Amino acid sequence: MTPWPLLRFRVPVTLGGIGIALAAGLLLSQYRSALRELEQRARQDVRLMLADLQNEWSTGSESLESHREARCLDSLNSRPEVVGVAIFNHLGAVEMAQDLSWRGRRLVNMVPGISPPARGGQEAPSPFEAIPVTGFAAIDGFLRLAPNRNQVSSLDGSSYWAWLRYDLAPGRQAVHRRFTKHAVVVSTSILVAWLLASWWLSRKVTTPLQRLSATAERIGAGDYQAKSGLQGEDEIGRLARSLDKMAGRLATTHQRWKRRNQLYGALSASNKLILRMVEPRYLFEEVCKIAVESTGLAVAVVGRTKCDGKRAGLLARAELAGGNFQSFDPWTKSNGKPENPLLQLALQENRTVVFKNSRNAGRPSFSEVGLEGTGLLSAGAFPLKCSDEVVGVFGAFSRDRNFFCPETISLLEEMVEDLSIALENFEQAQGRKEAEAQVNFLAYYDETTGLANRAGFLKEVNQNLGSGRDGVSALLYLDLDHFRRVNESFGHGAGDRLLVEAAMRIRTSVGKEAIVARLGGDEFGILLLNLAKNRKRAVSEAAKVTEQIEVSLRQPYHLEGRQIRLEASSGVALFPGDGAGPMELLQNAEVGMYEAKEQGRGQYRFYASSMNATAVERLDLELALRQALENQDFCLHYQPQLDLTSNQIIGAEALLRWRHEQRGWISPSVFIPLAEATGLIVPLGWWVLDQACQFIADLQNREQAVSLNRISVNVSARQFQHPDFLPRVQSALLASGAKPDSLVLELTETVLLRDEREALNKFEVLREMGIGLAIDDFGTGYSSLAYLRKLPVAELKIDRSFIRDLPENQNAVAIVRTILAMARFMNVETLAEGVETREQLRVLGQLGCGSYQGFLFSPALEEAEFLRLLHENSKAALPNLSKDGGDDDRHDAFPGN
Repeated sequence: MTPWPLLRFRVPVTLGGIGIALAAGLLLSQYRSALRELEQRARQDVRLMLADLQNEWSTGSESLESHREARCLDSLNSRPEVVGVAIFNHLGAVEMAQDLSWRGRRLVNMVPGISPPARGGQEAPSPFEAIPVTGFAAIDGFLRLAPNRNQVSSLDGSSYWAWLRYDLAPGRQAVHRRFTKHAVVVSTSILVAWLLASWWLSRKVTTPLQRLSATAERIGAGDYQAKSGLQGEDEIGRLARSLDKMAGRLATTHQRWKRRNQLYGALSASNKLILRMVEPRYLFEEVCKIAVESTGLAVAVVGRTKCDGKRAGLLARAELAGGNFQSFDPWTKSNGKPENPLLQLALQENRTVVFKNSRNAGRPSFSEVGLEGTGLLSAGAFPLKCSDEVVGVFGAFSRDRNFFCPETISLLEEMVEDLSIALENFEQAQGRKEAEAQVNFLAYYDETTGLANRAGFLKEVNQNLGSGRDGVSALLYLDLDHFRRVNESFGHGAGDRLLVEAAMRIRTSVGKEAIVARLGGDEFGILLLNLAKNRKRAVSEAAKVTEQIEVSLRQPYHLEGRQIRLEASSGVALFPGDGAGPMELLQNAEVGMYEAKEQGRGQYRFYASSMNATAVERLDLELALRQALENQDFCLHYQPQLDLTSNQIIGAEALLRWRHEQRGWISPSVFIPLAEATGLIVPLGWWVLDQACQFIADLQNREQAVSLNRISVNVSARQFQHPDFLPRVQSALLASGAKPDSLVLELTETVLLRDEREALNKFEVLREMGIGLAIDDFGTGYSSLAYLRKLPVAELKIDRSFIRDLPENQNAVAIVRTILAMARFMNVETLAEGVETREQLRVLGQLGCGSYQGFLFSPALEEAEFLRLLHENSKAALPNLSKDGGDDDRHDAFPGN
């Protein structure tokens, strides 16, 4: 049973009960008040009657024995409420009473329920007391009687008391009858008022409340069209109108919540797809379907921007089933223009754009966004971002004009934002995967050649050699000879192309079964598996493959329109036997490679345990070279250069020498290649330049000047290409005070080929400074006449390799003749290096060479010896040409060969 029917009964009953309780309480209060008034009047009457008795007592002149009893008691007998009266003494004995039998007896024994006041002597505590009688509806009054002059007190001086019992029963009965009649009248009035109130309450309160309750129940059940129909300006009428308004608002709110829940459902479903990290196109297609099926959208589309970053191309589309929107194309307007205002505005302004009607000022109308005649009444475009850049747009189209309320727009923006994050995360994940793949590739493979790198090679070696193979395998450590010159001459881009070509040749030479790797720089590793069952046969097979590789690598390379030839030095280590593991095997093969280089390059060597001593020696030498550079333990020797006709010293070439404390003099052929390999050649070159300039300045400042036209200094290709080359040359001249025209810089032909324009600019600056320029080791590099004609060089130095075979080798004679003819054509001087015999000098004279240097006249000398020789030569007509040539000094020239 519902609370409202209970209200129909509970309210009247409650009101009636309250009325009855109030009336009963009022009557009871009045009844009790009447009883209290009755008792008060009784007390007053008792006091008055006892006062009358006192008067009678006081005015009596007769003796106590004869007249007092009749006079005192007769005055009270006529009162019906007086049920007893007596006079007793201080001992409680009755002196006078209506009943003469009481006389002399104690009053407390004669009267039930009496409680006389306390008495303790001549006087009582109070002359009058009225005491209710316990168990009786009566009041006992006590009064101490004052004696008069005619009365005789008892012998002991005691006093007398009057007692009177007043009966309250008649009075109480009268009060009861009166209030009984009053209660009947009040109860009747209450009943009538209760009936009237119940009727009014039912009509004005309970019945309307029942209608309101029924209406509320219908609203609670989802019937938001329910109305109470109650009118009026009272509270219930206002409540009814509020309830009706609430129903309307609930209908709107319910619709919003329904749409909101649909959107949240779509958002949740799209987030599940996002968490699966699906491909973006599939994600967009599914999100469009979810948006249409879950939110009530008619059409949902996603487009990605094209190359110009503005126009959108369709990527995903979904439409409501049975909606007949196939002809609706949100990407082009009806006039066929490729741009759509709705979606383009969102893309261009990077914000949400919503269209509800055609009255939006400054916004495209329905026809302009292609909604006219489609049944679609509202549309929204939400930009899709990736890394804070707009990359697409989400389009939503609805048949509800009011679909895009603020909350709907907010939730759609949140969904598109999640899509943007998903797109960004997907692309970042793809980027990370690609980067990880690239990192993994670079961890084990060389980016330039695509071959395995050192780590990958060692991994392959470890896997293959540890897989239980029973044959003998070989590991080759190969290094391209003089590859550094290619980088210095043509640049690292050309060098990388040559490395790729070399890798292809190596791969072709060894076959598919071999493992080829680029270990770093111009070094390659090759693992030849299961060459043979025994070591001797394996050595033969490894040698055959190595020779095939070297033949292939010796073939010309074509770079920058030129032919380049390279050789390779290789070391070979066998497994088992030459190393316990991959690292040791590789190190030993490298030791064999260095041994091949020491033996003249362009060849291979099988590893032997004795080679380790050589490797340790090379490492010790490198450490010693660095220490010598730090301590400046070097010196310059000077080899005279002579005019071939007059045999007079016209200059000298400054050559670097190193004397070690323990090892003594170390040949330049040993430490110069090491300096080139370690990069120490540049700081060594600066030191030589500074010392040579200081020597020139010292010669110029001597008191007895000597005739010496120039001092030549070799410049390496790396030193020439250093960005500080020109400032360092100028600084050396300024610091020493040497004249620039006394300095000749000798450069090899390789410095011309890396950056022709830069080289020409540097040559021109040096020429303007007055510094002489010479091409050293001419004929051994990559120069051509076209290049040489562009250079402001003053001299060509013919390499000793051509001079050495004179005059027996006719090819050498022809080459020297050609070089000299070229020099005459270019109008430059010539100088022959390494002249060691009179026959060589004679042939050079016949061919027209201008000057020479070599052991035929003098080796490189210390500064003091050179000055002495210079002084002696200035007085002599001819040099001492009878001295035979000594050892080849091919590495004396520092540092460009």
